[in-house]
Amino acid sequence: MLKKIAALVQSQRFCALATCGCDAGGEGGPHVSLMAYAAPADASAFWMASPPDTRKVRNLAASPQASLLVEDRARGLALTVTARCEPFATAAEEATARATLTARHPELAVFLAGRATLMLRFSPLRFQLLTGPSKEICIEVEKILDGSVGRA
Repeated sequence: MLKKIAALVQSQRFCALATCGCDAGGEGGPHVSLMAYAAPADASAFWMASPPDTRKVRNLAASPQASLLVEDRARGLALTVTARCEPFATAAEEATARATLTARHPELAVFLAGRATLMLRFSPLRFQLLTGPSKEICIEVEKILDGSVGRA
């Protein structure tokens, strides 16, 4: 199942990013943004970029919890990823994320090269894969890490 999830993540280029928070401007509640993304082959992280002064960034500062939706309508697959926005572990990891995102989305090269562009890193906590109207598979990432879930 993890291979199917990783294959879906790699086959798509955009996701819906849902955040929730209340910023100083009084904008509360959920907010959804269409985002270009990249991810390592195993889908262990999702990398995105944003200008720093956006509602999604303010929401993530208030609450780092987020949901991502990656879908392949042609194949009838929808993946909801419950995630947490976390800082990059090292400058090298951030540089790799930026380079991977640029390679995957060359149309964003100028934006991604900007000094003000904020790189975002999301760590998956839970995958929910829908393979039909009522066929759902949920995988907790913590269980993968402790070996409770097989890598089929």
